Amino acid sequence: MEYVLLFFLLLVILVALYGVFRILKWSLSTKLRRVFSLLAISLIVLVMLINTLFFQQMEFIPSKVYPNLFLIKYPVKDTIALRLAIKNKILKEFKDPFVSNNDAFKFRSTKINKNTIDYTLRFYKYTSAWGFNNGTKHFIVNKEDPGGFSSEMLSNYDEFQLAYFNVVNCKIDSLKYRGELIFFEKGSEVGKDIIINLCPK
Repeated sequence: MEYVLLFFLLLVILVALYGVFRILKWSLSTKLRRVFSLLAISLIVLVMLINTLFFQQMEFIPSKVYPNLFLIKYPVKDTIALRLAIKNKILKEFKDPFVSNNDAFKFRSTKINKNTIDYTLRFYKYTSAWGFNNGTKHFIVNKEDPGGFSSEMLSNYDEFQLAYFNVVNCKIDSLKYRGELIFFEKGSEVGKDIIINLCPK
């Protein structure tokens, strides 16, 4: 089955390349066509540039099946600005894990062990379908599916993980806590920040 899909994908790529070759050959055959082709390409580039600069605003998209998962669409390229936006989003979404609140995340009040509260927020870059994957947008309305050829797990997209927030109990006072924010780039941890700290000194 895999070989059939790979063959079909290769066939589609070859047909597409042949189509591009034919279009290029046709558009470069006369001077008038070359001028119109150059104008069309310039217009497309200009529209894409305007769209990127003025209309693609960074957006946090919450998952409908995982209340602790946010996908970031059009993340800003400035690392400092992106991290600040994530911090602000966490502080806006955060609910005290020791206070009962119907609007809070359902999973947040359970302790994993004596030093950790089960309260996490995960941030991934929003990606669309490519190759044999559905992209991270799959997890907006779908749960992870570990089985079969078409398995979809969030761990398949570790290179798109941007940040992970976790609440940890204080060692001295287990009713107090601190919030640790870990940043990632290309699947590797690149920094940690304590953004909430109620632990006694």
